[in-house]
Amino acid sequence: MDRNDNDVQKLKTGISGLDNLFYSGIQLSQYAELDKVDIKGEEAGQGNASQGNDNGNGQENNGIVIAIRGVKGTHKLLLATQMLQGLTKEINRLLYKRKKEPGHISLLYSLNKSDDNLQDLYLDLLLSKEINHIIKENINKKNSVWRSNTLSTSLFKQETTNKNRNNGKDWNYVPNDYREHTDLYICDRTFYYNSRTNSLHFRRMDEGDDNENILFPRRHNKLSEYCKEKEEWPTCMDGIKEDFFNVGFNEQNGKDTNGTVADMSVESYYSETALQKFQNILSYLEEMKGTSPCIVIDGFAQFQDEELKRVPVSHLFKLLRIKSFFSILIFDERGKDISCNADIIIDMRQGHEEANHYTFYELQITKSTYQTTVLGWHQYKERPYGVEVFPSVHRLLQRRDYLSFVLSNTHQSIVDESYEEYLRSIKRWGYADKEAENLDYEKFRSEKPRRQNCLLQEMYGRQMERMLPDENAVTECEVGKNILEEVLLENPIEPKCKWLEVKKWKSHNDITALIGNPNSYKRLLANAATFNAARNGEHTLIILFDKEEGDVCRQTVCPGLRSEGPCRITIDGLIRENHQLDNWMPCARPMKNKKGMAPFRICDGDCPDRKECMLAAECTKCYEYIHFFGIRMGCISADELFSVIKEQLETKFENGECFKRVVIDDLQKVDFSFPLLKNNQLFLSALITLFREYNVKAQILCDKRAMLALPLCSMADNVVCIRREEEDVDKVTIYIERNSEHVEPSGIYRYTVKNIERMFRCCSNATKIELTKNITYKTLQEIEKADKRPSENGNGNGTRKKETSVVCTRIGSMKEYWRTRYSISDCPCPSGNTDTKDRNPNEE
Repeated sequence: MDRNDNDVQKLKTGISGLDNLFYSGIQLSQYAELDKVDIKGEEAGQGNASQGNDNGNGQENNGIVIAIRGVKGTHKLLLATQMLQGLTKEINRLLYKRKKEPGHISLLYSLNKSDDNLQDLYLDLLLSKEINHIIKENINKKNSVWRSNTLSTSLFKQETTNKNRNNGKDWNYVPNDYREHTDLYICDRTFYYNSRTNSLHFRRMDEGDDNENILFPRRHNKLSEYCKEKEEWPTCMDGIKEDFFNVGFNEQNGKDTNGTVADMSVESYYSETALQKFQNILSYLEEMKGTSPCIVIDGFAQFQDEELKRVPVSHLFKLLRIKSFFSILIFDERGKDISCNADIIIDMRQGHEEANHYTFYELQITKSTYQTTVLGWHQYKERPYGVEVFPSVHRLLQRRDYLSFVLSNTHQSIVDESYEEYLRSIKRWGYADKEAENLDYEKFRSEKPRRQNCLLQEMYGRQMERMLPDENAVTECEVGKNILEEVLLENPIEPKCKWLEVKKWKSHNDITALIGNPNSYKRLLANAATFNAARNGEHTLIILFDKEEGDVCRQTVCPGLRSEGPCRITIDGLIRENHQLDNWMPCARPMKNKKGMAPFRICDGDCPDRKECMLAAECTKCYEYIHFFGIRMGCISADELFSVIKEQLETKFENGECFKRVVIDDLQKVDFSFPLLKNNQLFLSALITLFREYNVKAQILCDKRAMLALPLCSMADNVVCIRREEEDVDKVTIYIERNSEHVEPSGIYRYTVKNIERMFRCCSNATKIELTKNITYKTLQEIEKADKRPSENGNGNGTRKKETSVVCTRIGSMKEYWRTRYSISDCPCPSGNTDTKDRNPNEE
């Protein structure tokens, strides 16, 4: 086989987390030659396993032997079955490219389980995997086929009818078109597969499954029957067809004349001892012709200690290396005492968190002969589709061989961009698809001077703005306003200095921390940026820590929705006059022959003003780009949480885009609702690293007194602190303690905002939320004059709405803010809540 063939460098196990621990898969090319595979054993000799690793053709065939060790109840067989399915699929695919066929089918043996038990386990995993596959495909709508009954007709008996349908009241939960659109209801979780009943069930109000809510049973109980029918499946299922291939279960007597596995009765199988069954397996493997993609042998725990010592492990290993590309042996905890020469050893164990009385499972790759792997223990869980592995936080933070190349990096200029940094920058900012054909080293070399000059221009652009002539100079208020809009709304500001028009050379998008006491408008500011992103067509994932999605949904209101005089913004983007009332929703009309307004009513299909109603016709579009991910309280580990978040960020929508933004609401819940996250010192660092690796913008809401507040301020790119005044309910102070843009060192801006509820507006002529045009910005020197301005109700009738005013000031310290602490105890005021100042004389 050609060593330059990239197809055989790594093979996937079918378990994404486990592949990550092997750095993208198990290596094959060094010790198994696919071009030497025996084609159905026609040209292969039998060989003698005791004479070395010869496959009968005088050629060496060194297969990989994997040993899985662990106590009972750690799902070792489940893991091995998944690996058999994944590795066999990969080998079959590679052989198909070379127009070859496997010399033998894969084999699954167990010394204490019948072939029916093994086959049932295998089919349950396979069907659950295919259901999970179409659910993911349906999310990004790559394949619109999964909206009818294509998959369900192939895998389930749709022609059957539940006998309890006419008598069961639960069938009111079933849609009338459930037969025609079964796949669609599977994708939205209305229907689901139950491995206990081997049937498709429908969801109902009461939990649990029984005969009342069974829809369709599994079509076959034999894998071979599915394999016979798969050629008749439609072409849209070609990817699913690759998962269905014949596997021998406890095969000892070969195949019959029809090519199916010969069955053995349960009575005769269990009449043998474990040692006799093992000898029969050895005999069959010695006589087997051809090379099997994968062989799994389970049940070594059935041997007594004396019997285990008599097992010819060395002979078994030599035989398996000849007869299969991959062999997986499953041992109990006594496997550590066996002198075996396995190439890969995976240990599985059960752990216990004493403080929280929580039990979990972990695995580690103890040995790997031919490739490097991730060290340490990693959590895993049993799912309907098999074992799911969560690589540890250390794997997320790891950058392979980072320190090995540090010497060359430390001896070059900080503005001298390396080729690695160039490729990472192009990939991260989305240019790889457009310029893929033009990306080469020569282009990097030719563009290097220009890119270096652009970097320097951006670095000194802000300083150059202050050197402009007086008529073009940027005032302190303009700088403060620009920073406020750029941080809160993520809107790029058009600079006066042409140098700043070059592409920003950030290594990642910004991480913004919103810090404040409870009820200090943190969510209002987060909503402004979220709806602004929605107006630009960017999807936002809102991660809710221990919060009900329905409650937060009611609070997710656009702060830019407001009246701007006697007009309203319509669906076509035009501003139309509305002489009847000063309101953006035409569903509130003056009542006939009566004074006052009619009660609000909900727009429906018969509403005559629906086309002009901004709420019904325009605002609903923004909500299509806002998504919730609720995390229930409990002992969820950082490893599992990050694995789930990575899957969310990698899954694409219909337009091919992924999430561009993430909002975390609220981080302080980690202190008392998630003990494992709280005790993980790398949790916050790994979370921010994850967002930076995927180059998503993030806003993290956190209470001022939370344990993670100060670490968050230390690691975030932008730090926004909010304080609500006790005496003046309309007054809010916003501090931008840190800003990621290139401004003067230690620049801290304080904004005293009056009427923050009217601070934002939805643009009628642009797809964005912006700061209200009529905001009054003042400097510290103008405060006294501003306090003497006319009243908000200066029109005389007392009906004018209050407008927003902002006092923008540069300050030198945040001491006043951080020393003012929120307390709900030891408070002398009647309200029970106040801001108390820390009077520790040691604090400066």
